[in-house]
Formats: sequence, structure tokens, C-alpha cells
Amino acid sequence: FIILSGYTEIIFWISTTGYLFNVMFGLLGLLLFIKWDETRKIYYYLFSIIGFSLALLFHELGVVLPLLVLAYKSKDGLNELKKTIFRKDFLVLFIPVIIYLIVRLLTNSHWFNGDYSYNLLKLPFNFVGNALGYLAVIVLGPNAISFYEKLRTLTKEHLFISMVLIVILAGLLARFYKTILSIFKNDEKQIISFSLIFFFVALLPFIGLGNLTSRYSYLATMGIIPLFVIFVKRLYGFLLSSGKNVAVAAVLIFVLSFSMFNIVSMQQTFADWAGAGVKVNNFFVSFDSLYSNYWTTDSVELHFVNVPITYGQAWVFPVGLQDAVWFAVKNDRNKISQDPDLQTALSLARKSPYNKVLLFNDDGSLSDISLKTGKPIKQK
Repeated sequence: FIILSGYTEIIFWISTTGYLFNVMFGLLGLLLFIKWDETRKIYYYLFSIIGFSLALLFHELGVVLPLLVLAYKSKDGLNELKKTIFRKDFLVLFIPVIIYLIVRLLTNSHWFNGDYSYNLLKLPFNFVGNALGYLAVIVLGPNAISFYEKLRTLTKEHLFISMVLIVILAGLLARFYKTILSIFKNDEKQIISFSLIFFFVALLPFIGLGNLTSRYSYLATMGIIPLFVIFVKRLYGFLLSSGKNVAVAAVLIFVLSFSMFNIVSMQQTFADWAGAGVKVNNFFVSFDSLYSNYWTTDSVELHFVNVPITYGQAWVFPVGLQDAVWFAVKNDRNKISQDPDLQTALSLARKSPYNKVLLFNDDGSLSDISLKTGKPIKQK
């Protein structure tokens, strides 16, 4: 888990800190429920409810985290899994979820809109596509996202081909399921069942969306690792016929190569986030150098052009530019806009001589653009 690079966005981006706490409390709730199930000591159960409740305070993923209990109970077989769904101690775990949803309803918090909306017509396509996409991100790292987006664009343009591919994929999965029943041992079947349920529960709020984000693979990664362990074990067993030394060497080479691939990918992600941090720092330094006192008292329009959204795979200002400017100026009357090009910004800003057009340079710094000439003003 430590060397996998697919979820590293959640480590480097401060905006995802809440997701980390959400996962921590969710897993704590699961472990405490397992302890309750094994010992029947009531305080474990009470702390389990508290753990799942605290997870709700940090991210909406918390509404499905009690379902991780089903992944744990899958080890006891399908019949026990069905019984768990109707167990009172399992259903009580969702009382905090119901309270959470009521509070969000009363506070007019947004539900499904923007990037967090579901298209029922496209839901089957999104479900299958995102499941494969997140699996690719977990195994191959964040670089898989670019390939996934190209494939997604292609399937959008050819819906008939997409439907055929889904039917073929469903057939392959059915074949794979039969293969599992025939070649894997009971303990391996239990692990596979646990892994798949854990994987899909961890992605349940996101798997039907119209996009894919690497940070949401963080918890789901924990579900895939047991499958990876089974694969390595099977690889070792298959190669034993060639001798133990050959089997050990081959598995070691595979694990080291896989680890090196992910470590290099992680280093690239780190470099991208470091570069994004430099850009944001340069923005604040240059904004401070261009600062004028009347920005804090008068009504001024600040037009930003060429706003950097990403640096490599790292975010710079996907959102938050207005907040950054407000913290620097602290004037609610100012209007901050992000214009598509310099000409548009100039035409809008020329309504008042006090308005400013600020152009982002490649390093994240700002150039003050003259409203008369449309060229950068040389700073003294």
C-alpha cells in the first residue's frame, strides 16, 4: 500500500485532508465492529458507532462506510451475508447516516449537481467504465487517467461499440467467476469476495459519476491489495515446478519491478505538486508587489487571464482564486473574474480606469496589463 502511487493526490493536496480523516474513522469503525462481532463486548460496538459517526463529519463517503461490514461478513459465506443485512446491530450503524442526511436537507446543502451528479441513462456505462478506470489507477498509477479519459471520449462518441464492449465484458466476468469457483480454494474465495465488496463499497458514491479522480482510489486500494497478494502467491506456486530458486527470483523481480514503477510515478507526482506550490507562491508574491491601497476600499474589478488550473497532474487553481485574492485584499466589494483571453479581459476592464487586468505568466507570477496598450506594464 505504501509504494502504490495511484492515490497520491490525496497525500499531496491539502484540500483532501478531510478524506483522510474520513477513511481513518471509517476503518476504525469497521475494526471495532469486527471486535464486537468476535467478543460481544458492548463498548466495542458503541465505539464502532462513534467511529462511523465521526467519519460523516469529514466527507460524504461516510454514508456508505458501514457497508464495509458486509465485506467482512462475506468471509462466512453468502447465507451469513444475507443474514447480516437484517441484523439489528448492523442496521443501527446507519442511524448516524440518517441523521446526517436530515441535517444536510435542513441546511439546504447541495445534493447531486455539478461534478457530483448522476445521469441514469449513462449510469451503467459510468459504473463499468469507472470501475475499470479506478482499477487501472490503483495498478498503474495516476498516469492511467490520461489513457482512461481518451478511451472514455472514444466510447462517448460510439455508444453502440460501448454497449457491445459491456456485453463482452459481462461475459468475461461471468467466465472469470466460474474460474474462481473451480480453481481457487475456499480461503482464497473468501479473500476475493472480501476484496471485491470492499473495492465497490469504497467507490460507491463515485463510481456512477461522469468523471474519475485518483484521490477517490485511496480506500478502494486497500480492497485490491489482497487480490495482488493472491496473484503473487499463485505466480510463486506456478513457478515452483521450475525450482524454488527460480520461483523466488521471478517473484522477487516482479515485485521489485512493480515497486520501482510505482515509486518513479510517485516521485513524478511529488515533482508536479512541488511545481504547483511554486506557482501559487509566485502568484502571492507578485500579487503583493502589484497591490494598491485603493483595492481595499473602492469597488475594483480584477480580471485574471490564463489562470493555471493544473501543473502536470497537480492542481493549482481549479477553484479558490477568489478566496486567495480575498485573503490578500479583504474587500467584499471587489469583483474577481477569470476571463478566457486577454482581449475579453481588456474589453470588460476598460469600463473603469481603476480596474485591473492581471495576466498569469508560465511561472505563476502576474503581469499588470495596461488598459490602453494591452501590454505588460514594466515594474519599477
